[in-house]
Amino acid sequence: MKRIVPVTAALLFIILSYLFFDKRAVLYFHETKLLRDFFEAVTQLGRAEIYLIPSFLIYLLYRKKQKIVKKYALLVFWSVAISGIAVNILKIIFARYRPKMLFSEGLYGFDWFHLGHSFASFPSGHSTTAFSAFVAFSFIWPRYRYLFFAAATLIAVSRVGVTAHYPSDIVAGALLGSVTAIMVHKKLFQGKR
Repeated sequence: MKRIVPVTAALLFIILSYLFFDKRAVLYFHETKLLRDFFEAVTQLGRAEIYLIPSFLIYLLYRKKQKIVKKYALLVFWSVAISGIAVNILKIIFARYRPKMLFSEGLYGFDWFHLGHSFASFPSGHSTTAFSAFVAFSFIWPRYRYLFFAAATLIAVSRVGVTAHYPSDIVAGALLGSVTAIMVHKKLFQGKR
């Protein structure tokens, strides 16, 4: 029950944002270019390979030496990998127009089961990666969980700041990444905190 409330709140935000807020947000950043250079730098931290490659290498180095380090590496790797596969499948299913299509052609919404970068806005892949990695990190280093949440949120917001996504896209990505990391943690650690 504790986890249903945040999921429900996130889904409600996604719907309300889609209906009332998404266009305004991206048009604002498109016109003002507020903090554009900053967001361009931060958004790079949402790339999956930044987390996949080191976690896999750590797994290889410690797989026979330290079980806990091996499990933590697998937690990060599988959280990012599984959420990455899921987000790419969802992008094809939903096929939401990216903000650039709104700017150039006035297109907004979904074009179900359509391939291509211009139709891959929902959910945000960078947000999914950031939240899957940083939720995994918060299981490894719980003392810094608020810092990890803030970092993941900043990476997600950067996607709106660079006008690559709508706010509802980043919340959907955050939800997907978080839920995936929680499920992977539960599987690897059998519900232990």
